[in-house]
Amino acid sequence: MQRKRKGEKRWTVCLMILVCVSVMSGLTGCSLFEKAIPSGYTDCVEHYENGFMDYTDYCKYFYTQEADAVFARHEKYQLVKEQDIERITGYFNHCGDLMRGSERGAEFDVDLQCISAGDRVYIDTKEGEERSKNNYYEKYECYSVYLYDVESHTLFYVHNNG
Repeated sequence: MQRKRKGEKRWTVCLMILVCVSVMSGLTGCSLFEKAIPSGYTDCVEHYENGFMDYTDYCKYFYTQEADAVFARHEKYQLVKEQDIERITGYFNHCGDLMRGSERGAEFDVDLQCISAGDRVYIDTKEGEERSKNNYYEKYECYSVYLYDVESHTLFYVHNNG
């Protein structure tokens, strides 16, 4: 019988914990990205795709007017300016195209006209980061975009891990 070294045991335990967290996240509809979704929403509609490597998610979280101040103070969210609208719309268009292409188009019901100056946005993307030696992430390969629409008090979340 061969004995495992201490380092191997620790790696095994760490890997098991990571797998358990990943599995539980998938089962509960939780995502590691949800740290950017403030608590206090009154209702939500979540469309998570059960994928391991390539998946696309779209969710809506409904808040009351009082949440406007929460998003204004939130360290991750930036004020949307007129010049940001095209960039933000691009992510939402890409997510919608992916969902329609995989017969999930009925789930994607965001009206892109709601994206306006004065909203709040947080964009988490790997664009430009090195994936492997001399291989970099493209714009729409791996992103999470959180858009808080101040008129409807709705947080829209789109994610692609492609």
